[in-house]
Amino acid sequence: MLKNQPKCKKVFLCVDMAIATFAFFVSFSIVFYNVPLPAKPAILFGISHLALYALFVAATVTFLLENNAYKRHIIYDNRMHRISISKAYIFSGAVLAIVQMACNIVYFREFGLELLCWFILMSWPLSICARAFLSGRVLPFLHGRGLLTRKILIIGGGECAMKVAASLDADRHKEFKLVGFIDDGQRTDCRVLNELEVLGRFEDIGAVVGEKRVDELILALDLNQYDRIITILKECLRTKKVVRLHSNFLQVVTEKLKVEFYNRVPVIMLSQYALDDYAWSAKRLFDVLVSLIALVLLAPVFLFIAVGIKMSSKGPVIFRQERIGKKGKPFEFYKFRSMHMNGDDSKHKKFARTFILNSGELNQQGEQIFKIADDPRVFRFGKFIRKTSLDEFPQLVNVLKGDMTLVGPRPSLAYEWEVYKEWHKKRAEAPPGCTGLWQTAGRSSVTFEEMIILDLYYISNMTLLFDIKIMLQTFPVLLFGKGAY
Repeated sequence: MLKNQPKCKKVFLCVDMAIATFAFFVSFSIVFYNVPLPAKPAILFGISHLALYALFVAATVTFLLENNAYKRHIIYDNRMHRISISKAYIFSGAVLAIVQMACNIVYFREFGLELLCWFILMSWPLSICARAFLSGRVLPFLHGRGLLTRKILIIGGGECAMKVAASLDADRHKEFKLVGFIDDGQRTDCRVLNELEVLGRFEDIGAVVGEKRVDELILALDLNQYDRIITILKECLRTKKVVRLHSNFLQVVTEKLKVEFYNRVPVIMLSQYALDDYAWSAKRLFDVLVSLIALVLLAPVFLFIAVGIKMSSKGPVIFRQERIGKKGKPFEFYKFRSMHMNGDDSKHKKFARTFILNSGELNQQGEQIFKIADDPRVFRFGKFIRKTSLDEFPQLVNVLKGDMTLVGPRPSLAYEWEVYKEWHKKRAEAPPGCTGLWQTAGRSSVTFEEMIILDLYYISNMTLLFDIKIMLQTFPVLLFGKGAY
């Protein structure tokens, strides 16, 4: 749950679990104080309530995690941690009420609702007070004496790395101890910031981590180093230490990723564990069920779109195109047609190739467009379905066929794949998706390099809950057409 996380976060987790345990058993004592317990099925009564206790604690901790209650910048902000905890208890209370009603509506009416109310009334304020005391008194005391301090190794030596190092060094909580930099661009033992030196090259990461007893590594790479990110990341993950990534674009997508702020520096934690077959099997089952239901419910919408296309332009309703899928294998991709037939796509090919090959330069110039605005090939009704992404709905058939998944990296075109760098192709380690992180971040406002990083982050952190959150975040983007052309 908080594996490989700082010890202070584990302390907060233990305190939250202790508060939930205390609140449940006190609530239980209040609710059943004058209630005669059954004589014969006493064991069953006890087991069922132990299961209910486990459910209460699990729901509380899960929603605290999902509402960012264990992120560093939340822990040290009294207002934010009150909001985070309050949201967690509201959502967990609603879920616990629904589960109890679904399992035993009679019990919920007689005892469950009162038990839940007492539990929330006690644990909610206790959690807020305990966290305020821990973050305001205990942690500053421990950090002031050098306890729980984390040794940080910065991977990179350019402008981005200097910015991260300077910010962490100025942290008022004194939680970070910087040990130095790893960089290929400067000679070893070169002093680059205050007393901090370049301790080695990228291939020396393992040795430096062992020698300096590093607790955490932060990748802070400049744009011209992104082509080596996969190699560098593998070296970092081999150390079995906490690995976090900093990139300037994280400031833009803080609500889309599990971003944590280290003294105003946004970082994301990168997974050290490959997804197992069970996770992908569960994802596949979820994809099939949701796609089947969506195809049935959206049948009237499909008919409306088909009529609109036929009235707007001659040609088939469905546009078929070869796209690149998992492991670089091509497949037939379906969309509602939004362009006139026999249109010239040479302009788009040239633009896409240039954009991919020069993503860093385009980003610096502010040209953050992955599709051509005001494309003359698109007819009027086609602009509407593209703006709202209704043209994407036939991809549900691709999902049923197994060519795609509901959430994942977007499938690339063949002529885009041809100019991919090797690290770009790592996004094809997962099946392509109908939606993904870059769509929720604003689609066309995200640069190509940023899109790749978003895809790699998703592949490392995929869960069904994460998929559901991305799908829910996609709807506002579709409704308001943010970043689409």
